[in-house]
Amino acid sequence: MQQDFECGSNSHAVPSNSTCTGSGLPPNQGYDASTNPTVFESVHAHSGVNGWGSLLSGDGQQSDWYFNTLGNDPNLASYTSLYVSYWDWTDSNAMLANSDYFEGGINISNACGDGFDNEFYGNPALASMTSGGTMIAAGTGDPTPGCVGVLFGNQAFTITINAGRWEQHEFQITPSTVYTAPVMFPPPNCNNLSPSATGCGNGAIALWFDGQTKINIQNGNLNGSVSMLNKVVLVGGIITSFATGGDQGTGGLRCPGFGTNGTPTTSSTNASPSQCNGTQPGTGAPQPFHRYFDDIIILKR
Repeated sequence: MQQDFECGSNSHAVPSNSTCTGSGLPPNQGYDASTNPTVFESVHAHSGVNGWGSLLSGDGQQSDWYFNTLGNDPNLASYTSLYVSYWDWTDSNAMLANSDYFEGGINISNACGDGFDNEFYGNPALASMTSGGTMIAAGTGDPTPGCVGVLFGNQAFTITINAGRWEQHEFQITPSTVYTAPVMFPPPNCNNLSPSATGCGNGAIALWFDGQTKINIQNGNLNGSVSMLNKVVLVGGIITSFATGGDQGTGGLRCPGFGTNGTPTTSSTNASPSQCNGTQPGTGAPQPFHRYFDDIIILKR
C-alpha cells in the first residue's frame, strides 16, 4: 500500500486517489485532525505537489492518518509483520510539549496499541522544548491490555523535533502472539533471551529516523495474546500538554490552548493562560504549529 496524496499521472498511490480533495481518499483510509486539516495540501509536500497536514494548537489534539479505519481491509486480515515508512515535517517553531507526542503504530483504538510515544516528565514543569523528550516503544500489555500499558524503557532515546525540515520515519512491528507469564512492568530486556523466558514473547518492534536505528526490540511481549489483526495502522498521533509536572506529576493541570491562539477555561483540570502561554522553550506550552506527512508506504509479510 502506498499513499503520496497525488492524483492522475503524478500519483504512485496504491490504491489510487479518486480526486485530490478531502473525499478522494481510497476506502479504508482516513484521518484524525483536531484543527485545520488539509488532506491534499500544497503548502508542504515532500514530493510531487500535495501532502497532508493539520494544525496542533492544544492539549489532546491529533494529527494523524489512518489505514484500515473500517477494520475490514483484507490486507490486514492476515499478516505477521508490518513495515511503515513516511516523511514527517513540522513548522520551524514546533516544540515538544509536556508530555506525549505520538509517532504511530498498530492501534486497537486511538493511540492505544503497539507503537511509539515521546514522553517528558521533567522540570521545569511548564515544559516545552525542541529536544529532551524520551521516545519509547509501547505495547498494550496482556492479559489486561491497556493504552500504552507496557513501556520498553531499556531502548528509549532523546528526541529532537524535526522543526522546519522533512525527516523519514520508519517502523516495523511484529505483534506478539504468545508470551511467557508473568507480565512484567517494566518488561525485561529480551533481545538475547528466548520468547519462553519469563516476561518475554515472540513480538518485535523497531524504529528508524533518517535511516538510523533508534529502537530494536526482539522477543518482546508487546501485546501478549491480544490479536492485532484487522486493527488500524496509524501515522502520527496525539500531542498532550500538562502544565504541572506531566501526567505522572501532581495536579495534572492541562493546557488546552497553546499560546495566544487558545485560552484555557476555568475548569479545575485546566491551567491558567499564564501557565500555558510561552514563546521560548521551557516557558510554557508550544505555540501552535503544523505537522505534515507525505509518501507513506506500508508493507506486510
